[in-house]
Amino acid sequence: MIWPEAQRRKVRRKSIGDERERAPVRRPRGLQIGECVVGEPAKRPAGHVDGVRGAQPEPGDEHSRRSRADGKAKLRDGISDPWAVSAVKDAKSSPASEAVELGVVDGIAASLEDVISFANGREVTVAGEQVTLELTGAVTSEQTMSPFLSFIRLLSDPTIAFLLFSVGSAGLIAELWNPNFVTGILGGIAIILAFIGLGALPLNVGGLILVIFGIVLIGLELTVTSHGLLGFGGVLCLAIGATALFRPPTNPFEPLLQVAPLLIAVITVTAGAFVALVAFAAVRSRRYAQAGGVGLAVPSGTAGIVRRPLEPLGSIYAGGEEWSAKTSDGRSLERGTPVKVVGNAGLTLIVEPDRSPSSS
Repeated sequence: MIWPEAQRRKVRRKSIGDERERAPVRRPRGLQIGECVVGEPAKRPAGHVDGVRGAQPEPGDEHSRRSRADGKAKLRDGISDPWAVSAVKDAKSSPASEAVELGVVDGIAASLEDVISFANGREVTVAGEQVTLELTGAVTSEQTMSPFLSFIRLLSDPTIAFLLFSVGSAGLIAELWNPNFVTGILGGIAIILAFIGLGALPLNVGGLILVIFGIVLIGLELTVTSHGLLGFGGVLCLAIGATALFRPPTNPFEPLLQVAPLLIAVITVTAGAFVALVAFAAVRSRRYAQAGGVGLAVPSGTAGIVRRPLEPLGSIYAGGEEWSAKTSDGRSLERGTPVKVVGNAGLTLIVEPDRSPSSS
């Protein structure tokens, strides 16, 4: 429902049947084309595909009650037309033909040409002056959005924004797990684009915090051995946050914004499968270590290279895999330093710098 700005002011709480004298109000005029009503700004609820209807509040819905109360207040502020009152108070609905008879709309048109023909010769108010429309031979042109505005509109789609945020977060997690700069840069760009889109939407901060918290828990599953507890908790937070990412509309005429349920299901299942894989790998590695597999897979003397700086705990690449490692004397080694394995402590390899000529 669209109300002129002049009527957006506080009114006293009185009933619709206020006995005060009011000046006659001219019926709003408009022309309905399918679902649209065009013409002067309407001062009453207007059209849908079959005709004209008022608000359709549902019993017990707080937003509907507020919207109906707001509509009644605006009616008391200067609109006393019986149809407008019944549309807000009783949710009266009228088909298109009846709307024309009641004067709610001026007419029904099937195309833009019919609108131009209908409006030709009519008087309208422009800047406070009466102007007669001369539309004979008028040429119409379609004004399309620029590529930049089209891109911004695409980003403001709730599903696209959530998809970008999820993909970007996955890229950052991959960058932290295995630094390579590519996934980190692409992930950062995707998150920035997601925030551009979210900035144009009625974002629910609580839902966003749940999504971020879920992603952090999934990332911690890669570094903390929790046998899937942190990861599956993160998947649950991610799913709940996605469903509550946007605030509900404050009146029944606003669109309902939400992430596509199919996308939520796909991301939840994918994240759950990833967490299950990580948990399975962790359990398998622990059983392998208990069976003495580490000593066999990476025997002493195996050459390797530091992947994550040893401070003194980090990771190295040796024996075709990446292993947690630490130095034997507690010193720090930078990324790229050649090392050799001198022993192991469970799943952690003990290394020292490799000073042999072949490593230089």
